[in-house]
Amino acid sequence: MQSKRRPTLTTNPQTRTGTSSRTLWQRQLRLGELLSPQSRLFNIKLQIIESDELFSLPECHRDLSIGKLKNRLELYVGIPVNFQRIQYLDEADLEDESTLRKHEIIPGGTLTMRIWPEDSWGQLVAAAASGKIKKVGADVKLKTPLGRTALHVAVTSGQVECISILLDGGARISDEDNEGHNAAQLARLWKQRESERRLFRHRWMIRTGRSSQHQNIKQNLEAKADI
Repeated sequence: MQSKRRPTLTTNPQTRTGTSSRTLWQRQLRLGELLSPQSRLFNIKLQIIESDELFSLPECHRDLSIGKLKNRLELYVGIPVNFQRIQYLDEADLEDESTLRKHEIIPGGTLTMRIWPEDSWGQLVAAAASGKIKKVGADVKLKTPLGRTALHVAVTSGQVECISILLDGGARISDEDNEGHNAAQLARLWKQRESERRLFRHRWMIRTGRSSQHQNIKQNLEAKADI
């Protein structure tokens, strides 16, 4: 009696090829992630000539444009984009369309910022970032070319006292920048918890009618101090 042979299972060449191609594709994907600009982040420094302040700017990469860098700096240092002059090594202004790669800006390198002459509103925005607002001397509702107000800058910088002064001066939490972010959303994005609390407290005082009472008491105290 002849024994029956079991059929031999053959591997489908197309299946092997498909698996191999998928593996190769996964390797290429991982390699692409390693080589992407965002995966090679580094810090650079920024020195503001007029104030001699030095800032460390995180999460930069070689394909970051000067225009996008200025966008960040508006919130980071409080200088509106239309007042910023960014330079590197020499005194030539860097074009907004150029990149860190084009100018061979290396990790840890130092950019310099010079400021075009500011009006009272520009000074208010800069003061909001540094926490040096004593009183509001300009229209708090004016915006930079990117749609940001002095309140936006104060919120992202965590300047709680300035936030209070700006809100008392008529700044609106609901005003949005060109990217659709209001002051409360910017505080959350920049992880400024104290700024969030101050904005929440202001909204709560308005809803309960305590904001106007607080303002009247403050004005009465200031009037008595002037006598």
